[in-house]
Amino acid sequence: MENAHKMANLVKTRKVGKLIFDGTASFDDGSDTTYGGHLLAQASHSACQTVTDSGKRLHAITANFLQAGTSGKKYTYEVEILSDGKSFSRRNVRAFQENRLVLQLVASFCKEKDGLHFKAKSSPDFSSIPAPESLPTYDVLMRSLKKVPFREDWAFRQHGFDRRIINAPWTNNKLDLSGGIKMWVRADGYVDKLKNLHEALLIYQSDESLADNILVPFGLTWSSPEVFMVSLDHSMWIHQPVDVNDWLYIEQEPLFAIFERGLAKANVWNSKGVLISTFLQEALFRKRKTD
Repeated sequence: MENAHKMANLVKTRKVGKLIFDGTASFDDGSDTTYGGHLLAQASHSACQTVTDSGKRLHAITANFLQAGTSGKKYTYEVEILSDGKSFSRRNVRAFQENRLVLQLVASFCKEKDGLHFKAKSSPDFSSIPAPESLPTYDVLMRSLKKVPFREDWAFRQHGFDRRIINAPWTNNKLDLSGGIKMWVRADGYVDKLKNLHEALLIYQSDESLADNILVPFGLTWSSPEVFMVSLDHSMWIHQPVDVNDWLYIEQEPLFAIFERGLAKANVWNSKGVLISTFLQEALFRKRKTD
């Protein structure tokens, strides 16, 4: 319960002006820079607070990471109202840290109306996928490995999500290099069902390992000593209401890597097999020479 409560407070921002919000500093990011999901979630939550039409729901974000943030220092978010129509509202959010512009995000909100629909992506066959309760917790998994693949301050800290890894290159189950990282996630404790909070929490989670998939074909991770890697942009679509108290199945895959850039994609289903979200991330990565 405590872990989920801390995570929920982390993604929330506090209104300090008409369209200005303060965000809590990040911590234990596994590097000197801020975890990107922290910025994405807080920027999205700031935008949500400026949409007064209760019938509109956050359905898409597109963000560009402009500079690296510094772990342990707070953020200020400035929201610009781009449009407020009958069906859609759009907001532009700029994130600042010590007067440095580090992120720009556009959030779109819409009213849900009945219309034509189809589903091109088949639901996963959960009978062929290990159930989350049959898999070790993230902490147990990390401690079972002969060599921890990430910085220990990241690998062993409480992340606020209960993550059960099905497939990853650093587990005992060797990953097919044509595939990607797959996992079950849910909040590590109960999260109140406040409007837009669960969406913000999924946005926070969406950056956790998406870019890692670009490195999978090369047998590397973001913490490999020879790897330099930064996220460039992040796009996400929320198709259905999100409930992070439910187990969510995240299936990720690398799409391409060329010219020092790579693109990865993820689909998220709830435990009933309903596709609730899709996200994409592009990252810059370089392999440096090491001694």
